[in-house]
Amino acid sequence: MTRGALLSIAIAFMLMTIGTGVVLAASEPAIFFLGLLFLVTVLLIVRRPILASVVVLLYALPFSRPNLFGDEVAFLGLTFALVAVFPAVLEDLRARRTEVSHGLSLASLMLWLTISYAWIFLRAIIINSDKAISVYIASFTLTFGTILAANVVLADARRARIFGKALVYLTAVCSLSFLITMLVWGIVGIGGGLVGVLPFASGVDIYFPMSTTLGTQEIWGSNWPRLTGYAREPGLMGMWFAFTYFLVPMLGLKHDKLCRTLLVIGILVTFSVASAAIFISVWIAVFLYSSIGSGFSVQRKVLRLFAGTIAIGVGVWSIIYSPVIGLSEKVSRDPGSVAEREGATRAGFRALFESPLLGGGAVDDIGGLNLVASIAAYGAPFAVAIGLALLMPLRSHPNKRFLLGPLMVLFLTVATAQPPLDSVWIYVSAVAAIHLAGHSLPAANPRSA
Repeated sequence: MTRGALLSIAIAFMLMTIGTGVVLAASEPAIFFLGLLFLVTVLLIVRRPILASVVVLLYALPFSRPNLFGDEVAFLGLTFALVAVFPAVLEDLRARRTEVSHGLSLASLMLWLTISYAWIFLRAIIINSDKAISVYIASFTLTFGTILAANVVLADARRARIFGKALVYLTAVCSLSFLITMLVWGIVGIGGGLVGVLPFASGVDIYFPMSTTLGTQEIWGSNWPRLTGYAREPGLMGMWFAFTYFLVPMLGLKHDKLCRTLLVIGILVTFSVASAAIFISVWIAVFLYSSIGSGFSVQRKVLRLFAGTIAIGVGVWSIIYSPVIGLSEKVSRDPGSVAEREGATRAGFRALFESPLLGGGAVDDIGGLNLVASIAAYGAPFAVAIGLALLMPLRSHPNKRFLLGPLMVLFLTVATAQPPLDSVWIYVSAVAAIHLAGHSLPAANPRSA
């Protein structure tokens, strides 16, 4: 791929993204900032052509559901993902790369996602809902278009690793930025350093240097803003911190310990009970899974299993009783949120016994708040297919130990706290994890997670 061709693509992309800035911000400082950012991007990818498709795919992140702008301008996420395909394809043609890695695991993900959408289309036809069909067509286009585009970009091992490293660093920087923001608050008071309000993201404030927050958390009498990063809400950002934490062992990062420390801190400053519980649960699962694998003596396996048992007890206690993010604290502080999730989950279980195929309530009333609640909204076949889409790739993947952590974070998030329909970037992340696990460096060791 010639530099001229790459430059043409990069300039076209820059103009498109500056146009996006006009739509999103409609202010001269924001347009200037975006123009400067993407000019730097152009220069970067001209010097290193392999970065072109990866950088453009990463720009799809905040515009894809369930991230910052996904609810308002989700089509831009698909647009960026499709644009990312062109430099990737040109590079692959030049290098004559035709093979697709980890085909069975990727095929499993796509198969079960296809079945889930086939079911909700069939259900809409049965209940005679033309409105639902039009909504599902848009959802199907956004989800599968973005996933397929990401698969093309990440099929190459070098691009996949660059993407993984960039995603980890980006997420860690969100945590680092919030630590700096908290330092500023320690000097000038909580709420100081407010830069402005993020457009097209309701209620999201920006604090110096680049911390986005949504809502507050009362801690010892003071209301602390909650870090939301590039996610739609703090709980989801906690999930991205946990997800990228389990990507680190695959990437051979120079500063892996620093990154993982920042990612754990990020989970804490989202003040999300669900994220903390999921992270602790998956960490224990990865620890125990690696303990029974090869490479350890019998004595060390027994010792690790004993340590894992203790970790389970400590983890359960932390989930329930730890200050600020503990479940007991959550129930006393925000009973409405807990009641809403409990009600939606109860509706899902009720539908499982009363009307498992078609569900037990209107989608608008139930909302498919999580995988169990989606039984009431879309029927049990949809919930089962989504669960299998995130779990079955483990069965056929050659590096299960590498893949277990990231996929379990995604699955448990969808199972407990995130609507499974339209969560485009969750499925893109599953594709990325499948590729990264397959392309993992030999020196990487999942036990270090």
